[in-house]
Amino acid sequence: MTNYFELFGIPVAYAVDLADLRKRYFQLSRQVHPDYHTQANDADQQKLLELASQLNSAYTTLQDAELRLDYLLHLKQIVVNDEKYALPPAFLMEMMELNEALADAEAENNASAIQSCSTTIEMHEKQLSEDILALLQGINEAAVAPEVEKKLHLLYYQRKYLLRIKQKLNTFASR
Repeated sequence: MTNYFELFGIPVAYAVDLADLRKRYFQLSRQVHPDYHTQANDADQQKLLELASQLNSAYTTLQDAELRLDYLLHLKQIVVNDEKYALPPAFLMEMMELNEALADAEAENNASAIQSCSTTIEMHEKQLSEDILALLQGINEAAVAPEVEKKLHLLYYQRKYLLRIKQKLNTFASR
């Protein structure tokens, strides 16, 4: 699998210059788009289609902050697909209490209690995001220090857990 950062010729980092990324995307798109290579043989046409598809996936991933975070952490092997990560009991207890409060508020259709849960979720998410961003500032082509890797790993899975609760809240709110 091609490294998306290498594909665009940009440094491996969470912070990406989106205007530069867009410019590079259009430059590369013109180079590989099959319409510009109508005289190529079938094998070359197929390679160009695959490269164009990969370029689109890379651009979609790197231009979106959430997808870029996930990609970068997977690229650095800080998180892996289908990992069963055990979150700390204190965090799980706090989330269980939040889930119970949310369930009670939903059952009672209590708008102020639902808003309170939403505010709590937003505060937690904001803090986790800030902590993750602070740690990501030092990530580049070099190896990630083990203590930074461990902390990012924890924060990533805490945030992922919290986002599932937020999605549940949003689903309830849209009814």
